[in-house]
Amino acid sequence: MKIRTKHLLLLVGPLLTVMGLYAYISISKERESHLKELQNQAMVLAQGLRVALEDRLQQGRSDEVKALADRIRDKTRFFRISVFDRDGRPLAGPMVGGEKDPGERRGLEVTLKGGEGQSSLEEIAGQKVFSYWVPLRSARGETLGALQVSVPMFHLDLILAEERSRALLTIVVMTLVLVLTISYSIRKSISRPFERLIQGAMALGGGDLKHRIPTSGDDEISVLASEFNRMAANLERAQGQILLDMEYTSNVVDSITDGIIVVDREGRITTWNRAMEQMYGLPAGEMAGRVFLETFPALYQEGAAQALLDLLAGRAGAFHFREFEHQTLKRGRVIQNFAGYPLRGPEGELLGAVMVVQDVTAKVALERQIQQSEKLAVIGQLAAGIAHQIGTPLNVISGSAEYLMMEMKGDTDKAGELQVIIAQADRITRLIRQLLNFARPAKLELGVVDVNELLRLVLRLTEPQISKEHIRITADLAEDLPPIAGDANQLEQAFLNIIVNAWQAMPDGGTLTIKTRAQGPGPRSLGRSGSLHTAYTVSLDADFIEVSIADTGCGIPPENLSYIFSPFFSTKELGKGTGLGLAVSQRIIQDHQGTIEVESQLGQGTVFIIKLPAMEGTPHD
Repeated sequence: MKIRTKHLLLLVGPLLTVMGLYAYISISKERESHLKELQNQAMVLAQGLRVALEDRLQQGRSDEVKALADRIRDKTRFFRISVFDRDGRPLAGPMVGGEKDPGERRGLEVTLKGGEGQSSLEEIAGQKVFSYWVPLRSARGETLGALQVSVPMFHLDLILAEERSRALLTIVVMTLVLVLTISYSIRKSISRPFERLIQGAMALGGGDLKHRIPTSGDDEISVLASEFNRMAANLERAQGQILLDMEYTSNVVDSITDGIIVVDREGRITTWNRAMEQMYGLPAGEMAGRVFLETFPALYQEGAAQALLDLLAGRAGAFHFREFEHQTLKRGRVIQNFAGYPLRGPEGELLGAVMVVQDVTAKVALERQIQQSEKLAVIGQLAAGIAHQIGTPLNVISGSAEYLMMEMKGDTDKAGELQVIIAQADRITRLIRQLLNFARPAKLELGVVDVNELLRLVLRLTEPQISKEHIRITADLAEDLPPIAGDANQLEQAFLNIIVNAWQAMPDGGTLTIKTRAQGPGPRSLGRSGSLHTAYTVSLDADFIEVSIADTGCGIPPENLSYIFSPFFSTKELGKGTGLGLAVSQRIIQDHQGTIEVESQLGQGTVFIIKLPAMEGTPHD
C-alpha cells in the first residue's frame, strides 16, 4: 500500500468516524427536539380547539363539530383531530364509525371519567402515534365529550430522514473535499518527493551515479534528498577513484613481462594479462569467465591440475613448477616456470588463486643448444685426437694388408682375411671422418636449392634398394614450391640419412611417404604431446617450406625419443649403425636456420618434419 493511501486512511478514517458520531448525536437530538415541538404544538392546538368545541357541544350543534375538526385537520400538516361525545362515540376524525384501537380506547375512557389533559405514545394499526387528550365540559362542569389531537410518528421519521439525508450529503461533500485536499497535499509534500527518492535510489542501484534529486524547502524530505545527492556524489567520486585504481592496477599487471592469471574459487578466469595474450595468442576478452582447467585439459596429464585444485580447495598452499612442459591451444607445447599462490580477502578468506607464468621455451632451447655446442666441442677435440693418434697406424695397417695381399695372390684364404682387415680399417677411417664432419662442420656453400628436385634425386639413389625391401614410396611434392638458400650437398646428406633411417625401420615392408608444402610463419614448441612426441624444435620468424618424411615402421619408444639426435645413440644392431646419421642431419638443418621435429607412435610409425626458411620475396601458399 502506498504512503498516500495510508495517510488518507489514517486522516480521513478517524475524521469520518467523528463526523458520523456527530451526525448521529445531532439527529438524535433533533428527533427529541422535533418530538417535543410536536407535543407542544398538539397541546396548544388542543387547548385552542377545546373552547370552540365545548360551545358547539353545549349548544347541541354536533354537525358543526365535525366540520370544524375537518377544517383544522386540512390546514395542519401532521395533526389528526378526533372528537368523541360523552358516551365515547366519535363525532369527528378519521376513526368515525370504526372500531377504536385498544390504546385509544383506554385514553378515551380515562379522559371521559374526568381526567385532565394527558399525553400518550401508543401503537395504532402498527404505527406509533403520539396523542394528547383533552376533556370537553360544559359551564357547569359536566363532561360533554373528549378531544384527541394525535401525531403519527412516521411524519417525524420523514423529517428525520430528510435531516439524515442532508447530514449524509454534507459528510460526503466534506469527505470528498477533505480527501482531495489531503491527497493533493500529501502528493505534493510527501508522495512526489518520495517518488523522486525512489527513482533516485533505483537509478543509483542501476549504476547511474550522476542522477540527482531536485530539492526545495527545508523539510525532512528535502534534507533526506540533499543527503541522498551528497551520498551519490561521494559514490561517484569513489567509483571514479576505484576505476582509476583498477586501471592503474590493470596497467601494472599488463606491464609485467611474466604472465599473470587470476581465477576465482570455481576456477574461472578473472584476470588474463597482456603477457598471457602474447604467450598464448588468446585475448583477455575471450578468456574472461572461462574455467581454466576446462580450457587447458592437458594440465591434468601434465600434473599441474591437481596442485591448482588443492590450492583452490584450501588443502595446500603455493605450488611451483620449474621448466614445466605445457600444451597450449595455439602455440603447441611450451616450457614454463609455473607458480600458483592463494588469493585471500581482507578477512583472510580464500577468494581464488593467482598464477605466475614465465615462458622459458627459448631460454631452455638456448641452454640445450649451448649444451649441444659444448658436447660438439668435446667431440671435436676427441675426434681430432683420435684422428691424429690412430690415423697413421690405420694407414700402416691398411697399407701392410694390401702389400701382403699382393704377395699372397695364390693363398685365397689368407687374402680373404686380409680383405677383412682392409675393410674394417676403411670403416674406422669413415667413422673418424664422419665424426670430424659432425664436430667440425664444413662451411656452407649456399646457393638456390629446389627442395623438390633435391628430394627426387635422393629417391632416385635409394629407390632401387628400397623397392627390394617391399617398401612402397609415395611422393606428394607441392607445385610452385619456393626455393631456399642452402648447400645442396649437405641437405642431400641430411635427407638421405633420414630416408635410410625410415627404410631401416620397415624390415617387413611398408610405405614411405614424402610430402612438401609452403607455409607462413608460426610458433612451434619444445616437448611432447599425448601419444605423439616432439623433440628439439625452435620458433621460426620467416615464411618456410615443410618437408615431412613418414614411415609405417616400428616407431620409436617414448623413452628413447629425446635421445635420437644425440651422437652415437642407436637402437640398431651392433655394426649396423654409428648413431651419427640423425645427429648430422639435425646439425645440417640447424645450420640452414631450420628445425627438425619427430613424431612417433610405437608400432605405427614415425614422421620427421623438416622446416627450412624460404628465400625472401618468393611466393608461397
